[in-house]
Amino acid sequence: MNAALSPAAGVFDRERLGALATYGILDTPPEQGFDDIADLAALVCGTPVALVSLVAGERQWFKAKAGFEPCQTPLEQSVCAHALAEPDLLVIPDLTKDPRTRANPLVTDDPFIRFYAGAPLIAPGGECLGTLCVIDREPRPEGLTPAQASALRKLAGQVLGQMEMRKALRLRDEALDEYRETLVRQEALIEAQAAVSRARGDLDASFDALLAGAMKAVPRAEGGVIAIREGDALVYRSVRGNLAPHAGVRIPVAGSLSGRAFTSGEAVSTPDATLDPRAKHDMLKTLGTRAALCAPVLRGDTTIGVLKLQASRANAFTKGDLDAARLFAGTVAAGLAEAGEAEARQSVRASQDRYKAVFNSAIDYAIIVMDLDGHVEDWNEGATRILGWEPAEMVERPADVFFTPEDRASGIAAKEMRAALEQGRGIDERWHIRKDGTRFWANGEMMALRDEAGEAIGFLKILRDRTEQREAATRLQDSEAFLRGVLDSSADCIKVLDLQARLGFMNEGGRRVMEVDDFDGVAGSDWTEFWEGRGRADARAAVDAALAGGIGRFTGPACTLKGTRKWWDVQVTPILGGDGAVSRLLAVSRDITSSRRAEEALAASERRYRDLYDSIDAGFCVAEVKANPDERPLDYRFLEANPAFERQSGLKDVLGRWMRELAADHEEHWFEIYDRIARGGAPERFEQVASALGNRWFEVYAYPFGEPGSHQVAILFNDITARKRTEDALRASEASQRSILETVPVGILFAEAPSGRIVGGNSRIEEILGHPVLPSPDVDAYREWRAFHADGRPVEPGEYPLARVIRGGEARAELQARYRRDDGTDAWIDIVAVPVPGPDGSVEGAVAAVSDIDARKRAEEQRDLLNNELSHRMKNLLAMVQAIAANTLRGATDVEAAKEVLADRLVTLGKAHDLLLGGAVEHADMERVVRGGVGLQDDDSGRIGYRGPRVEIGGRAALALALMVHELATNAAKYGALSVPGGRVDVGWTLTEGAQDPCSSSPGSNGTVRRSRRHRARGSDHG
Repeated sequence: MNAALSPAAGVFDRERLGALATYGILDTPPEQGFDDIADLAALVCGTPVALVSLVAGERQWFKAKAGFEPCQTPLEQSVCAHALAEPDLLVIPDLTKDPRTRANPLVTDDPFIRFYAGAPLIAPGGECLGTLCVIDREPRPEGLTPAQASALRKLAGQVLGQMEMRKALRLRDEALDEYRETLVRQEALIEAQAAVSRARGDLDASFDALLAGAMKAVPRAEGGVIAIREGDALVYRSVRGNLAPHAGVRIPVAGSLSGRAFTSGEAVSTPDATLDPRAKHDMLKTLGTRAALCAPVLRGDTTIGVLKLQASRANAFTKGDLDAARLFAGTVAAGLAEAGEAEARQSVRASQDRYKAVFNSAIDYAIIVMDLDGHVEDWNEGATRILGWEPAEMVERPADVFFTPEDRASGIAAKEMRAALEQGRGIDERWHIRKDGTRFWANGEMMALRDEAGEAIGFLKILRDRTEQREAATRLQDSEAFLRGVLDSSADCIKVLDLQARLGFMNEGGRRVMEVDDFDGVAGSDWTEFWEGRGRADARAAVDAALAGGIGRFTGPACTLKGTRKWWDVQVTPILGGDGAVSRLLAVSRDITSSRRAEEALAASERRYRDLYDSIDAGFCVAEVKANPDERPLDYRFLEANPAFERQSGLKDVLGRWMRELAADHEEHWFEIYDRIARGGAPERFEQVASALGNRWFEVYAYPFGEPGSHQVAILFNDITARKRTEDALRASEASQRSILETVPVGILFAEAPSGRIVGGNSRIEEILGHPVLPSPDVDAYREWRAFHADGRPVEPGEYPLARVIRGGEARAELQARYRRDDGTDAWIDIVAVPVPGPDGSVEGAVAAVSDIDARKRAEEQRDLLNNELSHRMKNLLAMVQAIAANTLRGATDVEAAKEVLADRLVTLGKAHDLLLGGAVEHADMERVVRGGVGLQDDDSGRIGYRGPRVEIGGRAALALALMVHELATNAAKYGALSVPGGRVDVGWTLTEGAQDPCSSSPGSNGTVRRSRRHRARGSDHG
């Protein structure tokens, strides 16, 4: 997985990539064998991740993976690429500290890997193909234990073993597929040739048969055509498949793939015609052509057309397909030759004089009389007996009717007649055909018949049936050829020895396997001398056993003539002569080197597995599950256990004993799980507690074991009790911290360094902000949070306290701002952030406390507003007191009188002011102002009356009105109606139509309501 630096040397090495390509493993589906090895590696090394990683060019691809989702990663993310140059394990305890890997995206971002250990996968040629690696998300300063390192190496060897076995199987399957394709092509060719023969010169029928055979031989072809030259174009004459609708299409010879094959006389192949400049691109889409094969069709030495096969996908055809196209194009040429001969025979019809010579006495010979054109004029009884036709059936028919189709196609009859004319006679020995279609072998002679002038007037053909002699000779040849073919095709080294064990014969296959270039160089050599040490003695003993009439057999190593050491399985048997005595020896040596190596590899694998079995820290056992007649699990007993079993489980002396005997109270679910797996279920990985074993927790990987029906299960496990307790304590601690976070009255946010990514917060933060926590991935994303300074400016991302702590390095940062919630309302918040230090003192993150200070801010604003208003009112009040005092002192006759008047006036002013403070400060009820101004002069005796509508008047007007009414009431008490008994004062006020709101106007300079309001207060004095 990887480094931000350049890839390790060797990543793009051609030999390494070529070796990897030979395995054909990239981008193949998962396979159980590889997956099991990855699971074992993770379990043995105690890591959450294990991978079988193959480094292929610009990527690394995972054949098996445990605990890791992607199936491949780019090369720049590959730590495994650095392992290619390592002779042994590559172990990186902390990926964040290694310069090769600390900038790797898989280290700096999810999944945040920290520890890596990889064992190289070394091919037999020494190329490093990839690794078996284990990965942890926590650093491991101590790396792997020696046992874990050893196990990882051995498991890497098992990965390569799996790859080698898979490669061998693939090569075998490819060879079988190639063999099957060859058989299909041979069958198609035979069928096509038979169809051409049946066509009897019909050119179109011959073309259709050959095209059908070509498409059968090349099953990847979706369409085919035989195109014939007409002028400067190739015309589609016979069509099949997706080219069927295009019969008669004309393709120019110049500028087309078919034309290239026609003009060059060579077969042409294109994997993708859309990229091939030789193709006629404007026709490709119409014809549905992507990949194509084109082979020229010849008549004699002249090219007359093209056989074309095509497919609609690129890279559809192989080299074998091109060879098949060439082969069928040649068969087309044979069909053309036969058709030409048929046309020639039909066009030659001339009458000639007949010359008859009958030799009916020669019944063992077929004697046929023909005219100069080869037509039968007569034949004898011998011809009827041998060939089957009566003379009347053959008269005027071409004599080559009893020639085979291939000889007719080659014009053999005409050649014989030409030889007879030129040389006097033509002698041959070949197959012929009877009337019933059977073939017979005959030797024959063709002679020219001449008149008295020496002019040729016809021909005489004499045949004799030699089938039995031919078949006898053929059987002998076939037998010898068959034996020779068997011997040569055998991969065994088959030798014939004389009685002194000297080499007299070696088959072709034996020469190949023994690397013998020249058999004459070893002929006559003592065969036993090819063996060394004990092998020579074994060879001598085998020869002696065969000489005694028995069979000698042994197995041993010996070198080929070129020094290649191989293992052989040898059998020596006697060859008996006509007298029943041993005349020679047959020695058959079979090369068993591969199987011997496989046995050695298997033994080594078993040793490695045993070493792994004994050295792993995990407990391992094989158990047999017992069930009752109802298939319910009853118990299981231990058949095998490794040394770590007792330490991991706490159970001793378990072999052969039942679990309920060892722990009677063992929970039922253990038996059910193992029973389910032992019955052939899928492997399972799980964690369970075993109360009967001291409340131990176990991490278990169990899978079916043994033959089907054995009811066995293999169990690999680790005691994780300590880890579970730690996890429980950690969960409790986290729950406690979460509880604390949820109870504090402030919102909490957490961010990681250096990115600034928001990783969480408590519920209070959502209440304050009015929305869930935004998962900002970095500081620049803080602009998602909608906060404003007091002057209305948006808070920039770098101004937030979290950003100032993480990026600015501040030890404490604070900010007060207005935050806009999702409902559109604003609220004042206070943010305070401090860093979260790591073990080494570096900043790992930051925490911010967010407080809702909106109420406090608004209270401060109200307080400031009230202070300003009070200040304003005090100034106005002091100015009024000053005016009252000045006015009182101007009219006073003495100090005492002035004091009394001033006191009354100030009391009245105070009451009016109380009225204002009791209301909204800005206005007061007019009747209350008037009553307050009358004050003590109203003794509730009814002598003072009040009437008028309810009216609210402004604050300053109220003060002036109160003082005015006070002066009038005082005068009434001193000099007016209230100064005598029975006197009465009525105070009244009205609102005139069109008057303004008294509360909305400013007072006049003398404290009365302006006349422009048309509002007046009127009083009457009775008495």
